[in-house]
Amino acid sequence: MEVAHTSRFPLTNKTITSASISSQQSDSIEFIVSHGPKLLQPILADAILTGKSMEMLENLGRISEVQDTSLGVFERPPSLFELFVSDLRAKLGEKTHSKHPSSESASGKISTKITHGDGLLTKLLQMKGVKDSLLTINSASLMSHCKIPADKNKTDRSVPDGKCGLSPLLRICESCLYPHMRARYQTVCIKLVHILKTEYHLISCIQAMQRYYLMSSGEIMYDFYTQIFHKMSKKEEWREASLLEMYLHEAVTPRYPSDVSRLSVVVKSPSSFHDKSPISATDCINLNYNVPWPLNVVISGKCQELYNSIFCFLLQVKRAKYVQDELKFEDLAREQAVARLAHEDDNETMPRHKRIHRCQLFRFRLLYFINSLHNYIMTRILHSTGLEFATQLEGATDLEQIISIHRGYVQAIHERCLLHHKLSVLKEAVMKVLNLSLTFSLLWRQGVDFIHGETILSMETELTRCIHFLAVFLNNVIKRGSFPHCEFLS
Repeated sequence: MEVAHTSRFPLTNKTITSASISSQQSDSIEFIVSHGPKLLQPILADAILTGKSMEMLENLGRISEVQDTSLGVFERPPSLFELFVSDLRAKLGEKTHSKHPSSESASGKISTKITHGDGLLTKLLQMKGVKDSLLTINSASLMSHCKIPADKNKTDRSVPDGKCGLSPLLRICESCLYPHMRARYQTVCIKLVHILKTEYHLISCIQAMQRYYLMSSGEIMYDFYTQIFHKMSKKEEWREASLLEMYLHEAVTPRYPSDVSRLSVVVKSPSSFHDKSPISATDCINLNYNVPWPLNVVISGKCQELYNSIFCFLLQVKRAKYVQDELKFEDLAREQAVARLAHEDDNETMPRHKRIHRCQLFRFRLLYFINSLHNYIMTRILHSTGLEFATQLEGATDLEQIISIHRGYVQAIHERCLLHHKLSVLKEAVMKVLNLSLTFSLLWRQGVDFIHGETILSMETELTRCIHFLAVFLNNVIKRGSFPHCEFLS
């Protein structure tokens, strides 16, 4: 029996593309199953996945590991069709003597003359429907070997349970075909998953993506992005791919030296971004992790794009937190004689000590908001979702499930990091607060003598409005049940 082929996942290194897990391809198996023969629908998905797994094992040079080892060197393993025919004949009452009946015995010389004992078959073949002469001939050949008692009593056609005269033909075929197909699925698909996890280190590769893109290894990525933020605060040039790649490799080498050769940094042109706000300056930084074949079937180019979107958002939150953590009280209170004279000329109404106090309070309001957002993302979103993903991945039995689970995991994080288009209003409010953090840090470093009282009041009002809007919006979203994960953010 030949297994149907789909383009669900590519099988050789040459066929890998960034669209290998597109939505059209992800629905291909469901489409084939829904339009397949009724007899095969329950096992058609397993048959397709088994066939694709067999092809991948063949490309990996491991096909022999899923073949029957009890056979001789020159002995051919029975096909699925031969096993099906053998079981079907056994259930219909024929005694077979050969160990593995050849397909020739099932398609030999056929007599089209159906005996009186084949009354059930005759009625099934005479039912209204599409006329298939080849199916009629083959079915007659199979049934001609069975000893079915003639209907001597026409008023009572019942026969004891378990006889082929009572069981529907479709049920008999199912019981003869399904166990063999599911046994092949268990053997082939589970073997492929085992090889990918143990010999090609699939789990380790996914953990590497989490370490760098999702910053699960905080100490490594901290060493990387703090050097960038320091250069930005000093207004030095930092948009150089070679420089950023050097920072990344220096951070990774002490702990994961094997990852250095796979990691690189790409710097995109700032003109290609619509958002020109200060907090979006780091959006030009993209990581690239060279995923080897066949693991790039699971971690495709499209998945890496989502990973990079999450990475850019995390950089924004980390930067807003970093600039607040680096502020020093002596910088704010530093005497600036020139600035004080300017304030006296502007008739500043808020005293200097009061402006210092208001700035300190405002800083801690910003810190509370940013730290709450940071903890929510790093613990509730990234860590908790990662634990759920690890549990699901452990229970996956075929490559299709692994691809689906991983894609769902990345999409879930992408959505929960406020990157879903339905949460664009919520993200915009968060970005205003993060931009406010950068603006305030610049004023703080200049000193309180350069900060007008009206500027402080304006920033306080802006922060209050954003927090109030977020609280109302999140409460409405939670009541509708649209995004339940946002409950912890509110």
